[in-house]
Order: sequence, then C-alpha cells, then structure tokens
Amino acid sequence: DGDGDGDGDGDGDGDGDGDGDGDGDGDESTITPSTGTVYLGGNSFGCRVAVELITNHQAELPPCVSTDRVICFGYPLFGPNEAKPGSGTDRVHPLRKLPREVLVTFVSGERDEFLRRDYQTTMGLPTGIAALQEVCQSMAAATNVIAVEGGKHNCLSVGTKRQQVADCQVLRAVEEHIGWVWDGGGGGGGGGG
Repeated sequence: DGDGDGDGDGDGDGDGDGDGDGDGDGDESTITPSTGTVYLGGNSFGCRVAVELITNHQAELPPCVSTDRVICFGYPLFGPNEAKPGSGTDRVHPLRKLPREVLVTFVSGERDEFLRRDYQTTMGLPTGIAALQEVCQSMAAATNVIAVEGGKHNCLSVGTKRQQVADCQVLRAVEEHIGWVWDGGGGGGGGGG
C-alpha cells in the first residue's frame, strides 16, 4: 500500500479500514454544524460554567452558540459547606460580571438549600428565592426568576405529588426563555421578577 504500515489501505494507521484513525472501525464521519442556535444553560455547577463561558470566553465559542442568554437551573449562591459569610467561593461576582445585553433565566426550587444559610436569617438577610432576586437586582444583565413549587436544589425533581406542576413551570420557563428569541422580543431591565 506504500504507507509503510502493512495493512494495505494506504492511510498509514495500520488498522486496515482506510479512515486514518487507527481504531479499525471505518466510521470516520464529518461533523457538520447545524443551522440552529445553541443556547447555554446548566444545572447547579453547570450554571456557573455557562456564566463563566459567557463572561470570559465568548470569543472562543463557535458562532452557533448564543451568548445573549443563559438559563440556570438551581444556581447555587452558596457552597455545601459555607457556614458563615465569606467562607466559600464568591458565586455572586460572576453574575454581576455578565454584560447588560445578556438575559439570564433562573429556575430554582422554592426550597433550594443552596439559596439559604442559617446566618442569613440571624443577620436579617433575605433567604431562598428572595436572596436570588436580591442578587438579580444588583446585576447588569436582564433577569427572570422562576420559583418551582415544592422544589429543592434539584428543581427538576420535586416528588410525585407535585411533579406535573413543577414540570409545567420548568417547561414554561424554557419556552419563554427561547420564545423571546423566536418572537424578536427579549429581556427587560436588570432585576429579578
């Protein structure tokens, strides 16, 4: 075959399938980007990753990725071991760095344990969804906050009795978030609601 690997296919990888990847399965294919738009979002830590991508890595994202909106399911304002103010990673600062032209939809369980800490109550600070709404008011980005009835941190799973209601709330939030793109509308001022 002239490529020196002795398999007779001419690709030089020695596996005999002719695709050049060396795995012998012959399934090399070309990935073609879709003509659609990819919207960023995440659940818990994934929210933080999506915010980081929009804030600090927009130029590195492919053109099909929308950087003007992000949907966050269960954004964790506090870490699991954060018992006192300032004892964990600052999870609010990255949100405040989001540009004004970004729309952020937060979908969180109304009982999300990562939106509340005991010290908030003793210090007279808002807890839960109210804490998230207060953060939203300090952000430049446009925001929308959806509280999932009966939901905890995993707002996508609330238990059998309330699951259908929660599913409807989550689907409605996603439809509205994406719908603002389809109908040409969008955002609003910074501040939660």
